[in-house]
Amino acid sequence: MGRWYLGHREGNPHSRSLEISSHPNPISICPLYLIFLAMRLIVTASIALILLLGLLPAVHCQRTAGEWLDNGTTLAGQARYNESLQAFEQAIALDSNSTLAWLSKGAALLSLGRCNEALEACDEAIRLGPAFAAARHQRGNALRCLGRQDEALKAYEEAISLDSGDADAWNDKGDVLCEMGRHEEALEAYDEGLWLDPDDQDLWQDKGYVLAISGRYNESIKAFQEAIRLDPGDAESWGNIGNALAGLGRFDEALEAYDRALQIDPDLAGAWHNRGVLLKALKEARG
Repeated sequence: MGRWYLGHREGNPHSRSLEISSHPNPISICPLYLIFLAMRLIVTASIALILLLGLLPAVHCQRTAGEWLDNGTTLAGQARYNESLQAFEQAIALDSNSTLAWLSKGAALLSLGRCNEALEACDEAIRLGPAFAAARHQRGNALRCLGRQDEALKAYEEAISLDSGDADAWNDKGDVLCEMGRHEEALEAYDEGLWLDPDDQDLWQDKGYVLAISGRYNESIKAFQEAIRLDPGDAESWGNIGNALAGLGRFDEALEAYDRALQIDPDLAGAWHNRGVLLKALKEARG
């Protein structure tokens, strides 16, 4: 017999198939065997392709540290803190020298109330980036969470010394000073923050609160009005305006402010309580 090719007889100049050479002592080669051999080659190639395709998604889906960090930030923005923590830990596993990943892990732990662990993460971020103001700021938050106000104040001051333009750091410094009873210094910190960002609603709220507990009711009302200007749905500031008006003896106006707060947020317990206390006092005073 002549030589057989897969799919072609000898003499086809266009054949690119593998040749099965003749034996020195010619023997018959069954066409069925050739078909079987061809099918075997096809199956082997198919298996190899399947295995290759099975590996590709794993390579394609391998995330970088930066992608895990972005994913964690997105999850944190959705208040999915446990998931965001896992993402930040994945980022750290891939890049243990990322100050931002350690800082983000600290923030997630703080949101979960795991204050000691948050402090450890912030300390690691500071070790990696001593001049990273945000890490010192976050460290202050972790220390406040642990009730260590003196150390928290120092951390905020360190953060401000590295970045004096961070209005949030001034706000948190004011908050811890307020907690320590140092109200005038707290107001100075809030004013520094408002000079940097006049549209920071939290700063206006906090300033109004400290002014109110200092007995400076008219000034506190103005601060709360600024907070409401920035957020007309701020029920808490309306309730605090009610408290300040009551402090000034303007009781009817105070009741109107409480009612306004409750129109916005019917579940605002403080407004219900203070409104009830005022009504009771007025009833007793008027006999």
